Amino acid sequence: MVTDFRGADGTTGTHRFRTVLVSGTKHPYRTWTFLVLPPEVAGNWGPGPKAVRGSISGHEFRGTASRGEGVLRVPIAREFRELAGLACGDTVDVI
Repeated sequence: MVTDFRGADGTTGTHRFRTVLVSGTKHPYRTWTFLVLPPEVAGNWGPGPKAVRGSISGHEFRGTASRGEGVLRVPIAREFRELAGLACGDTVDVI
């Protein structure tokens, strides 16, 4: 799976990395799925939530990367996961 991932304002450039879609560990996030940004990418973005956009398997998404459970992460909606054929635990290449 290939994902194009950049800041929604276009000024942050394109980041490339591989990550696993994970669920949250605390209530109410246990039923959610997140794309976690690796520390080397998250560290470049500074504090606060960031608007992001991208595509996974050719399906476009928009979201907000924010800190939770010690990492910078983007929630991936169930409807989007179903459309793109993704599940928690899947590895995705992020470009």
